[in-house]
Amino acid sequence: MSPKEIRYYLHNLDGLKQEIADIEADLGQYRAMSTDNFRVNSDPDPYKDKPEPDESQHSKHSDHSSVESLVVSRVTFIERLEKELFTKKTVMSAIKCVMFYMSPTEQRLIYLRYTKHFGWVKTGREMSYTDINCKKIDWKIVNDILNTYHKRLK
Repeated sequence: MSPKEIRYYLHNLDGLKQEIADIEADLGQYRAMSTDNFRVNSDPDPYKDKPEPDESQHSKHSDHSSVESLVVSRVTFIERLEKELFTKKTVMSAIKCVMFYMSPTEQRLIYLRYTKHFGWVKTGREMSYTDINCKKIDWKIVNDILNTYHKRLK
């Protein structure tokens, strides 16, 4: 996770909440899928153009199993969704944790910069600070979020 990504999520906090909800819904649907929904090639003899084996030959062996590939792709997809959900929920909880302990000045800066999407100069004017001071406060907030995020990963 980088400061740039944290700022992206701060700008799109509602979008992050929606992404988490969407992933949870997708995971629920995908886990609940019945195997009846999957089409598997059930043809007993996929090589109809070849002659029937005589009784002395053993059954055909194949290195490819359509059921196995289906299961592997499904599990891989679920694992990817779970990892993405974990990352997004961890970012969200780190942001909420830091925001809970913010000073009123920091809260105002976050509101102006990331909710109202003001530029640095306009944010500074609204807060009666210079844009440089606003950036310093922003860096502190973003670093606090990053530190909290990394602590939650341990």
